[in-house]
Amino acid sequence: MSDVLPGFLYNASTGRYRNASTGRFVARRDVLGLLDGQVSSANARLGELTTAMHEGRIASGVWADQMQSELRRLHSQNRALGVGGWDRMTQRDWGAVGGRLRADYARVQRLATDIQAGKVTLPQALNRVNGYVGNARVQFWEGERQGRQAGQGMVSISLRSLGVAEHCADCVDYHERGWCVEGELPPPGEGSECTTHCRCTMQHREVAQAELGDWLGTRRR
Repeated sequence: MSDVLPGFLYNASTGRYRNASTGRFVARRDVLGLLDGQVSSANARLGELTTAMHEGRIASGVWADQMQSELRRLHSQNRALGVGGWDRMTQRDWGAVGGRLRADYARVQRLATDIQAGKVTLPQALNRVNGYVGNARVQFWEGERQGRQAGQGMVSISLRSLGVAEHCADCVDYHERGWCVEGELPPPGEGSECTTHCRCTMQHREVAQAELGDWLGTRRR
C-alpha cells in the first residue's frame, strides 16, 4: 500500500491509483488535489517560519534547519506520489530528490544571509520561498513521467493544462500546442518564464500508434 495516498494501491500497468476497498481507480483530479494540498500546506508553513525569522522571532540557524527539513519532506513526498508510492522509489528517484534539494538548500542559506543584511523585504522573501516550494512540485511531474512506459503499439502523449494563476507566455504556448509526444513538453516548473512559480498541470494518456495523428496538436479528451 502507498503511504503517500493512504487506502489506495498503485496499478503499474495503468499508471493510476486504485481504491484498495472498492477497486475503483482514483480520479486524476483527486491525485492532483493531493499534490496541490501538500504544496499549499508547505507554502503556508514555510511562510510562517520565514515571517518569524524576518521579524526576528526565531534565529536564522533555526529557520534554516526547519526550512531544509520541510523541503526534504515535501520533495520526497511529491516524488513518491508521482512514481506510485514509497516502495517504487528507486535510486534514481532519490538521486533526483537530492539534486534539487541541494540547490534549494543553497538558496535557503542565501536568503538567510540577505534577510540578515536587510536586502530583502518580507514580501520578497515569501516570494522566494514560494519558488522553493514550486521546485519541490516539479518532483511529482518528473517522477510521473519517468514511470510511464507505453505498451506495444502504443504511444504516450501529454497535454499541458493551465493552472489557476497568471500565466506566462511560455505556459500559454505549451498549452496551445495541444497533445504532444511524451517528453516534448517540459514539466510544469521548468522551461518557462514563471519558473518554479508555475501552477500548470499535465494530462497523460496512451494512444495507438496508428491514431497518433488524430491526437497531436489537438486538445481533445
